[in-house]
Amino acid sequence: MEFNLKEWEERFPWNENLVNGDEPPSSIGMTPCGIAHYEQYRKILVKRLGLSGGIPVDVFALALGEPEDRFVTKIGGLPYREAGLDWPTISDAHPLTFLVQFDFRGSTDILDQLPGDRLLVFVDNTFFEASVSNLYFEWGSGSVQNPVVQDDMPPPCRTFVTAYGYRHRTVDYHWLYAGKLFQEELLKTRMGQGSYPLSRAAKSLCITNTIKIGGLPFLWDGYHTCFSRDCSTRDYLLGRHLCSVVTVFSPDGPFPWINHPDPMDLGVTRIPRVLARGGARSCVAC
Repeated sequence: MEFNLKEWEERFPWNENLVNGDEPPSSIGMTPCGIAHYEQYRKILVKRLGLSGGIPVDVFALALGEPEDRFVTKIGGLPYREAGLDWPTISDAHPLTFLVQFDFRGSTDILDQLPGDRLLVFVDNTFFEASVSNLYFEWGSGSVQNPVVQDDMPPPCRTFVTAYGYRHRTVDYHWLYAGKLFQEELLKTRMGQGSYPLSRAAKSLCITNTIKIGGLPFLWDGYHTCFSRDCSTRDYLLGRHLCSVVTVFSPDGPFPWINHPDPMDLGVTRIPRVLARGGARSCVAC
């Protein structure tokens, strides 16, 4: 499913006077309204700065609930896998919890060759305490003849949101290439004079911080050149960014979800950030 940027930009035109406080548009979470404002504002800055290129990335605006197409990128709920397959467990036979599913079918032009066209990630309870010791990756390809239903699944170790994504193609800019330029441009505006950390605002304009496929990984202060060999030991992580999932929340403002116009109290567990890299054979949690 594709996100219609033009439609949402028409519904939510960018106006600097409408910004909450002194914080510029952020890529955190990427609500439909947020994507519209983020892309319009960043387009203005990119034109002023004469930036070109960028690293293609597919980000996702979320809708609540289960999708009609079980294959698509989603968080929680029902994974798209055969009901007859053994459920992933850890060493003590405790069943893992399904966390997220990535659909790579629309992103093959920006990725290296992959083992399948969808990736399922399962976690245990320690994951929600920022541990990465018990993550399970499962690749799949093609249609599933007998998909899992709710009765086929073990109880989850935690309750969190069930939502699915609408894909939007944009670009990430490398921090070392564009970070200083964005900071200098922000300083010329009232947003650059406020209390919000300038480096974080610029970082969010460089690199999308949301559920995404491709592009660059978003890591906070101190990790600007992640996944590049031209960097210090502190910033160096092997492999190429494949996909990531971040904390999902229902922010204030209109249309936090594509299918819900108003903010909602989800009352669910925070999801730590997961970055998959190197063909999704390893990950980082933040």
